[in-house]
This record gives sequence, structure tokens and C-alpha cells, in this order.
Amino acid sequence: FFSSRRRHTRSLCDWSSDVCSSDLPYPPARIERALDLAHSLLASDSPHEVRVVAQVKGLLVSMWLGVGEHARIRTRSLGKVVDSRLRPGEDPSSRVAWRRKVQMTPEAIAELRFWDQHLLRIDGRPISSDWLDGAFDGTIATDASDTGFGGWVSLEGRTSDESLPLLAEKLLKQAGRGFSVRSATRSVAQGLEVWGPLPQEMLEERASSTLREIYGAFSLLSLLANILSGGRFRMHFDNMCCVMGLGGKVPPSATGGKAPRSVLGGSRVDAVQAYIIKILDLACAKNIQLVAIWVPRAENERSDLLSRMSAIAQAEYCLSDRSYARIESQWGPHTLDVFSIYENVRVASGRFMSKFYHEQIGRAHV
Repeated sequence: FFSSRRRHTRSLCDWSSDVCSSDLPYPPARIERALDLAHSLLASDSPHEVRVVAQVKGLLVSMWLGVGEHARIRTRSLGKVVDSRLRPGEDPSSRVAWRRKVQMTPEAIAELRFWDQHLLRIDGRPISSDWLDGAFDGTIATDASDTGFGGWVSLEGRTSDESLPLLAEKLLKQAGRGFSVRSATRSVAQGLEVWGPLPQEMLEERASSTLREIYGAFSLLSLLANILSGGRFRMHFDNMCCVMGLGGKVPPSATGGKAPRSVLGGSRVDAVQAYIIKILDLACAKNIQLVAIWVPRAENERSDLLSRMSAIAQAEYCLSDRSYARIESQWGPHTLDVFSIYENVRVASGRFMSKFYHEQIGRAHV
């Protein structure tokens, strides 16, 4: 999405179409107006006229053809600020309400700062309706159960021959000593698997499946971000709300032919929205392009199995402090815990052997 090409353009109303790159960039006059208003809101902590906040939001949303899912995802908090003008039971069209001033929230300020920093970089979406298709470096599949999350990265696809050695090299750098080129290549070829438990608060509050799965997607990306950096990946979910929240692809067959091919993104649930923003921020920071796609549950069984690993009692046993201290004093220092997971690793280095990928592993697929 971050192209800087601006040649051979044709006017389309107030939009400009780049016929060489087939991009549909935003109109410069509109973008300058949106940035000027955003700067005026960021310049002061005092309450602002609600009309100004609404105008900024409207300008940003109106550019969705050029900036994609960000237009809706990154304006939801601004919309809540606009809605705060209303008193209980008040008519939304009330002229009195539209003359009020509103206080900006930290979330709305964060949205404005995002647009201030990145809007000039988001230089148009492809005009073709097939922008969700095309070349990918691999597929990320993720899922969540009642107790944990799981997922894996596959390199099956057009660019497998090029991507496999590249990701193996990144994995080798991430894992450090004790990880051979052969083991790194084998791990990437078989698919990097990740799993982990859900936070205690999600367990206690019985979080919704959407919140659990979007948390799992963020956790997986957090672990693999350095390895996936610079790539373009499909991201498979069997939860339609996650796909919609990330502005992904929902096939019409999923809802009896009534669903749109793609949805702009965002969520009304604050907790889900927060993780959507975290995923986009991480992808932006690591230059990862993600295209969320809904798949039937039957095609996501591997992720489903991994998400249930945290429920298996495999971390109950570990060396007591006294036993570990005695072994360490007699044969140490030790640098690798052979029979462990990241929750009960004992060695000071924090490195362990595992069947599943983790940034602290010393060996994988053991």
C-alpha cells in the first residue's frame, strides 16, 4: 500500500488515477484539508467544536478507496467523540448538540497521530477489484479455544522457493546459537507452529470467541514479526468477525451469498478494536502486509489443535529450586533446558527445546 508513484494520472472527479501502476491515490486537496484540521485538534488539549471533529472523521472515511480498511478502523474513536455531544435521549440531529464542544479522548488522539504520521505514505489502492488476491509469501492460520491460542505459518504458494530460504535465514538469526541451517530450513518447510495460554482475565471473564481469536492473532504475529517482516501473507480465520474487523475477504458462500466480498474493518467492541489496532501497528512497524480471509473450520484444524495445547497438563512438572541449584552448582552453568516450555524454563538464558516455535527456543520440532 505504500507506493510513491504519481505519473501519468487521469482525473476522476476529484480523484487521480495512476494508469501506469493502476493505483487510485487520494486527492491532494482533500488530504491537505484533513491534515490541517487534524493538526488543529492536536494542538490543544481544550475541548473542540464537535463540527470540526466530525469534519475530520468525514474526510478520512470518504477516502476509503485510497486508504482502504484504515479509513474505518482508524476513525472509530473519533466517531465516539462526535457521539459524546449528545445528552441522554437527545435527537442526533439536534442543532444545539452540534454547537457543543467535545473533549478528545486518548484513543481519538492516537488515531489523529496515526493519520498525521502515515497518511502521506498510504498512496492509493489498486483499482482492480482483485487487490485481495495476487502474490503472497505464505499463509498464516490462527485459532483460539476456551483456554489458549494457536497458529502456524505455511509457505505453500507461488513464492515458496524464494521465501523458504529467506525465512529460514531470518529464523536462524532470531534463534541464535544451537540452531543449524538444516534445522531452521526444516522448521520453516514444515510450518512454524505457535501456541500459548489466554490471559487470566480472558479466562475469568469468559471472553468472546472473537476477542480470543483476535488476541491469538496478535500474539502469533508478536512472536513471528521479525521473521515475517517485509512479506505479504494471507491470514486465515474461521471467525468471520475477525476477518471483517481486519478489513479482509469474506466469500459470499460464507453467508448464503449475502456478504460483501470485502469489509472495510473495525469493531464496535472496544477490546476487539484495541487488538485490531495493535495488529495494524505491528504490521506497519515490521512492514508486513496481511490479507485476512475467512475459511471454513474444517480447513483450520491444525490451528484448532494447537489452540488446545495449553489445556494439556504438560507443564506441571519441573525441577524444584533446591534440585536445580544443586545440579547447576555441580555441572553448570547450563544454557539450554531440554524438557521444558517457556512457562517453566529454569536456565538463566531462558532457552529451551520445543516442538513449537517460540523466540527463546534453542531447538524446534523436537
